[in-house]
Amino acid sequence: MFLVENTSLKLKLFGLGLITLILGILYTYTSYETNLSNMKQASKEMKAISISKPLFRLYMDLESARIYSRSLAGGNISVKPALEKAVEDIDKDIEIAAAENKKYGKAIGSVKDFELLENTWNNMRTRTFSYTKDEVKDNYNNIVKIVYRKLLLRDCFENGALIADPDMGRINLIVGLYVVQGPAIDYLGRLSSRTAQVLYDNQLKPSDITMLQTISKDTNLRLNNLKNIYYKIAYEKNPNYKKVYNDFLPFYNTMATKFLPAIQYIITNGPSSTTLQNFLSVYQGTHKLATRETDSIVNTLYNDII
Repeated sequence: MFLVENTSLKLKLFGLGLITLILGILYTYTSYETNLSNMKQASKEMKAISISKPLFRLYMDLESARIYSRSLAGGNISVKPALEKAVEDIDKDIEIAAAENKKYGKAIGSVKDFELLENTWNNMRTRTFSYTKDEVKDNYNNIVKIVYRKLLLRDCFENGALIADPDMGRINLIVGLYVVQGPAIDYLGRLSSRTAQVLYDNQLKPSDITMLQTISKDTNLRLNNLKNIYYKIAYEKNPNYKKVYNDFLPFYNTMATKFLPAIQYIITNGPSSTTLQNFLSVYQGTHKLATRETDSIVNTLYNDII
């Protein structure tokens, strides 16, 4: 107390200034470290989202190719032009994805997995038009697993640090896109592939009925989960995401009112009740809306990160 009372005003002010300066430096450094960490996080997210967009499109185009490839292997030569178009689309998707992977792949660890994807597709492409049905099943199951489980789910989602995002609105959107919608796309392709074959063969076996009913039920459950996730984000957590919900609705409505009912109608009334062309028309409309909706979500996430 005596020392403080006898300390000159200048010395007191100097000490106070020094303490303020030290606290300021500590605050600035802490803020700098926090901002730097946030910038690194955002940078990883942007790279992951940049690679994800063409990969989701590729994922859906592979499922289209699966349908036509299986039908061709089953003897339906009329789908060959559609398969050729699907193969062209996959080539374009991989070209775009390769450019993004070249820029950002090293940062999120997708380089080796992408090389595996390219090699797998190159091997598949040489015999795409001469596969047996079993080869179609094995090859397409293998390549979609690479695209989804390795590239989209592990490399982009996990290594791209998307799960670490503190923004609850955005993290739920990310979880919905990668964890819920990813398998729904796979279900859409597998359902369409088996249904198209049933219609072409004009034969519905008990095993087909079980498979179609099970995957239809799972697909419907995932769609309703997605609708709930996107609705909660848009109307309860973050109004900036209302566009995502509105862009999801056309895809959801088509799946709920056209695609899944079409499959149930075939199960109930038999394969002769629906023409293959009519079913493929429903699928193509669904595929188009799914692609547009996925693009919308990825673009919204990317813009939000920026």
